[in-house]
Amino acid sequence: GSDESTVSGQKGYSDKIRELKYAVAIEKEMSKDQILEGYLNLVLFSGREYGVQAAAQHFYSTDAKDLNVQQSAMLAGMVQLPNVYNPINNPERSIDRRNKVLGNMYRTGAITKKEYDKAVKSDLELDPRTSPSGCTAAKENAYFCDYVTNLILSDDTYGKTKEDREGLLYRGGLTVKTTLNSKLNKKAAKDAAKAIDPKAKSNTDIYSSIVSVEPGTGKILTMAQNTTYGPEVKNSGENTYYNFAVERSLGGAGGFQGGSTMKPYTTLGWLSEGNRMYDKINAKKQVFVPGSKWRASCLPGGTTTVGSNWEPKNASPGFYRSMTVDTGLYWSINTATVQEAYKTDLCTIADYTKKLGVLDQGAKGGPAPISPSNPSFIIGSAEITPLSQAAAFAAFANKGEYCEPRAINSVTDKDGNEYKVKKESCSQEIDPTYVADLNGTLKKIATNRVSKGRVDGPIAGKTGTNNYASSTWFVGYTTGISTATWVGRLKGKAGEEKNQMHGAMVNDKKAPWMVDSSTFAAPLWVDFMEEAVHEYERNNFGSARRQPPPPKPKEEDDSKSDSDEKDNDKEESKEDSKPKEESSPKPDSDNKGNGNGNGNGNGKKSDD
Repeated sequence: GSDESTVSGQKGYSDKIRELKYAVAIEKEMSKDQILEGYLNLVLFSGREYGVQAAAQHFYSTDAKDLNVQQSAMLAGMVQLPNVYNPINNPERSIDRRNKVLGNMYRTGAITKKEYDKAVKSDLELDPRTSPSGCTAAKENAYFCDYVTNLILSDDTYGKTKEDREGLLYRGGLTVKTTLNSKLNKKAAKDAAKAIDPKAKSNTDIYSSIVSVEPGTGKILTMAQNTTYGPEVKNSGENTYYNFAVERSLGGAGGFQGGSTMKPYTTLGWLSEGNRMYDKINAKKQVFVPGSKWRASCLPGGTTTVGSNWEPKNASPGFYRSMTVDTGLYWSINTATVQEAYKTDLCTIADYTKKLGVLDQGAKGGPAPISPSNPSFIIGSAEITPLSQAAAFAAFANKGEYCEPRAINSVTDKDGNEYKVKKESCSQEIDPTYVADLNGTLKKIATNRVSKGRVDGPIAGKTGTNNYASSTWFVGYTTGISTATWVGRLKGKAGEEKNQMHGAMVNDKKAPWMVDSSTFAAPLWVDFMEEAVHEYERNNFGSARRQPPPPKPKEEDDSKSDSDEKDNDKEESKEDSKPKEESSPKPDSDNKGNGNGNGNGNGKKSDD
């Protein structure tokens, strides 16, 4: 029960004296056999084989109670230096050590001369068995297991030092109950491998990830990907320890450019400043030259600028025109979002990402709130994690209430002692009116452009693709489950031409000439969610505010003909309707810019 530990690589006199005190105290309470039994049930034999029972299974494929004399002596001899006397790696040393143990057993009368002679003449009699241990044994749940492991090892609730926490986790007899829906996670892993086949030779640097969060609680329901948890194999993308859904400090890969999945935050900023979804903006081509000022009240001087010419572009030429904010978001028009942001305080937009837990994983010095000093963040230049987007969009599903993602429900040790775990932490971060307005558009995206009848609604979500499609997304939700799917590159995740997935070999066949969220990420989301939505509630998102009817003309305008009014109405509807087929995007595509700023306006980093 002492907080002091005598287990360390370097012990001083005070450590030795403390150990002596403990040894005397223990011998007053326990017999030597009891002490030895306790020790042998805890000691590390090899790798993660703790205790003599695990060692017996590992080296001899039998239970400890069924070991013969020479096998028992071999394991007893290993304890002093497990790596040096490992019988698989160092058989000669192991036999020599075993025979010395047998000699001591004979001299003390533990065995007879006949038993000794027979034992020392035998070989090691190994029958090794590799039994999966730790998170490797968790199969499709391995990455969630790894995430939970990292949560415990980084939390001083479980010990002052990492070594203390490791000791408790691996030898403390803990029962850890989590939030995972293992049934759904099995399907998530299967769907992730279907989207990007880990066995395909072309997919050595193309991966998929899927993670789900429950709105209103923050419980992480799924966390899977298309790889096998384990050491990377050369020239294969099948194995990795990287968890693509989370941040690097918790076993992750450092996030990926969010592309157009970041656009809803700009819309929230726009709405919070008194604007509406039906307001019109000028989405024509525009060049922002060095010195162009953007409103950013939280920065020195209250403004920020781009570092060099920045000319955001769209994938479809027919959208360089005036349109409503709703139309711009629905078709994911870069120039529309940029104009929206240009008329909004960038700090307001960035503040929404901070409130909803979306951090820039690529920030200098580690994950940090997204900086409003670089205008390109509005269309996805920041590197973010799928888990953070799933949790943020869960707030859209829950009338603006954000709940921090959580994975652990309870932790108890073998004696029934409970450890403190992270409780539900939810707070109202967005005005429900703005969320209803936003959902009015995101609902149409998920229903009309992505699901097309396969996923029972109400559903909502947003597509996302960075330049060259090295990172593609769909983040969508019901009121009961929010899921982020990501497909892209890891080593070549930068949005550069050399990393492009347009026309690349994916799943051992040539991908379309224009890869976007509709190619892999959105279909993965649909495959998973068409079943997953039935396990959780599916309520309405609320009604978006509609454009009020135009005021009646004044008395002096009565001369205006009915036909004129009809023509104006027709022109108004034409303005925001889908453009002609030759200038409209593919129904499931995003508008990818190919000259967007990277935070200083130089156009090297890409956004969707």
